[in-house]
Amino acid sequence: MTRTAESSPDVFINCPFSSDYEDLFDAIVFATLACGFQPRSALEVLDGGAVRLSKILDLIAQCRLSLSDIAGQDIDVHRGSPREAISAVRRYLNQHAAAPGQAHIAKRFSAYEADLPALAKSQRLEIAEVGYIDKIRIMSLWLQENA
Repeated sequence: MTRTAESSPDVFINCPFSSDYEDLFDAIVFATLACGFQPRSALEVLDGGAVRLSKILDLIAQCRLSLSDIAGQDIDVHRGSPREAISAVRRYLNQHAAAPGQAHIAKRFSAYEADLPALAKSQRLEIAEVGYIDKIRIMSLWLQENA
């Protein structure tokens, strides 16, 4: 059965991929997962050039929802704070499906961050090696184990 965008739990996240945005990106991805949605990102597409653009457009078409923070200031007003970004993501996604409270998600994100070094080690990864796909897997496992 082919999944359509209308029935998809996927949320396309369009934001900067710079190292100074990483904490916000992690908070946005975590909040998306904690709200019961599946984050998707151009980081999934590693090809270059026109092939990459085509794959990204296909990825966007598969997603029912999207979050955009391309300028680093678009997802509501997060003032560069992961906690505010979590709040903005939760407010948006809660319009589409019941989501846990912002304080609950933020508390869980802090606990996840504290556990991340051990989680990476359990996956046989150094922290510096943890990429986007690894983060999705590790966050998903952590959320399941700490429900």
